[in-house]
Amino acid sequence: MQICAGSNPAPGITAMIKNYIYKFILILLICLAATVVVISKNNLSHSKPDSPISELAYFPSGQIIRGLGPTFTSLIADLAWIQIVQYYGEKVQQHEDLDKLKQILFTLVEIDPNFTYPYTLGAFLLIDNVGDHQGAIQLLDKGIKYYPDRWEFLFTKGFIIWVLGNRISDALIQQDYYKYSGKLFELAMTKPDCPEYVIKFAAAARQKQNDYLAAAEFWYFFYGYSNFNEQKTIALKNIKLQISRYVVQKTDELKGQQETVTIEQLDIPWELIHLPDGSELRLVDQQPVWTEPDSSAY
Repeated sequence: MQICAGSNPAPGITAMIKNYIYKFILILLICLAATVVVISKNNLSHSKPDSPISELAYFPSGQIIRGLGPTFTSLIADLAWIQIVQYYGEKVQQHEDLDKLKQILFTLVEIDPNFTYPYTLGAFLLIDNVGDHQGAIQLLDKGIKYYPDRWEFLFTKGFIIWVLGNRISDALIQQDYYKYSGKLFELAMTKPDCPEYVIKFAAAARQKQNDYLAAAEFWYFFYGYSNFNEQKTIALKNIKLQISRYVVQKTDELKGQQETVTIEQLDIPWELIHLPDGSELRLVDQQPVWTEPDSSAY
């Protein structure tokens, strides 16, 4: 009689056992590394106050940690985030340079790209505390790569370029950072759950480029998007302002070709001439005037 106990285990079971042993060894190594970090920090606390502390220096690479599977990867990412918060708090409290912040943030997103906080918050920390504008853009680019359908990384990158475009060491961005940021705002608008204030930034970016008609179109979109009467009122005021600027701009261009310009020649969409509140655009002495349909002045 053949005894089953003496037979070789199934190949699938053997692979499973090896996988668990592999994960156990990696977890053991990580725990050992964490212990070394704690001991190192205790030793450093008695050394010179300006000694550098790199809390994540002993962590394995993100590629190795991702081999543990999503559950363990998420756990390690949480621990790494705690290390970042502690590192940031200690350095700020002691008025020391955050020279390791970029390295730690990039290590964290390598460990777990699905951990979203480091992208946006980390970008602002790099700008505010380190002055690393390019590093902030690179960090957000990673977020955009891993999350192509998320609006917040596109918007945050656009906002940073909007505010600090002339300080970012990228010739393409410096050439026209309002246009560059505007494209990011408009792309963010196409993503799910994008908040309405992003539309305002897209309109403002078009205005900065003197593209008043497009700015008015974005404000009209904002009017239909918003559910608040106060915001709708703001949208209507901005539509009138941008269309008026566009009319002046366009009539100045056409005056060299003809003496009188009509509204029809300005190529303004009908809905931007006849607004939802009943206001209408008219030209009086070649100047834009907004009036109500029942106004006795016109």
